[in-house]
Amino acid sequence: MNALLITYDLNKGGAVGKDKGQNYSGLYDRIRGLSDGSTWHCADSTWIIKSKYNTQQARDHLQTAIDSNDVILVVDITNKSYHWQGFKGDCATWLGKHLG
Repeated sequence: MNALLITYDLNKGGAVGKDKGQNYSGLYDRIRGLSDGSTWHCADSTWIIKSKYNTQQARDHLQTAIDSNDVILVVDITNKSYHWQGFKGDCATWLGKHLG
């Protein structure tokens, strides 16, 4: 199982037509669909999920929920060094459990 860090910026004013604007709920549904049920969303525009997918598969899955003027970054942070500051309660517990 991979730990994937997903960060994004949904911009206003996409191209006319298919673009969905700032459709956070659609993106959130796609992110949750990639996870094994373990998700961390304690910072704006940033998620960490446990997933069977690699970064390219995750990016390909998520790009269907964003517009052409939006950006998304997926990084595999499995077994990598990490540190955090300021997260408390469930947010800190999740980080310790899934990244530790």
